[in-house]
Amino acid sequence: MRYELHAHTCFSDGCHTPAQMVAAARAKGLAGIVITDHDTCEGARQALPLADDGFTVTAGIEVSSSAGHILGIDVHHHIPQGMSPADTVEAIHAAGGFAVAAHPFDRYRSGVGELIHAVPFDAVEAFNGHTFGNTCDPVAQAEKAGLPVVGGSDAHSTAEVGLVTVECEGPLMPALREGRVVVRQRHPLVLFANHGVGLVKRKLTPKRGGQHR
Repeated sequence: MRYELHAHTCFSDGCHTPAQMVAAARAKGLAGIVITDHDTCEGARQALPLADDGFTVTAGIEVSSSAGHILGIDVHHHIPQGMSPADTVEAIHAAGGFAVAAHPFDRYRSGVGELIHAVPFDAVEAFNGHTFGNTCDPVAQAEKAGLPVVGGSDAHSTAEVGLVTVECEGPLMPALREGRVVVRQRHPLVLFANHGVGLVKRKLTPKRGGQHR
């Protein structure tokens, strides 16, 4: 079973509605999607009722901490932005969530970097559909930190859904918490092409929320 761990809707800087993102994940044969809008859970809240016995929708958020972006998976309420990474992870854990260092070593975007060795993250997003250059090997750094590796498309449009997924047997959250997921991703050229088209679409689409990338 494959799951999309990192997806944005029009409630932050995505092009499409929560319903459209869920429909895209279904059409691509995924078992579920995590909606992780920047600094808001509203997109996730609107997507949750679209789940059924054959498809999982998990609430999430991508929090802008003071030192980089952090995914909170299985988080159903707002986590304040601007806190330290340590306080952000603590807030995610207090909410019952799973804290992931989002694209931590991305050369061009905000990640927590070496803080994966100092802050109690639950996993490292070593594979991200919008990352085309790292300052160091995120897989090696995750291994050094003793943390599981995960991946997500960082989808901002329906076309990007499912480009980077995690695969596991059974429900997503138990597999994540037990480190039983394997990352699957499309060829880098496919990722790059979809990112370029998506970037143009996002520039032309009015935003309800922030302008994070």
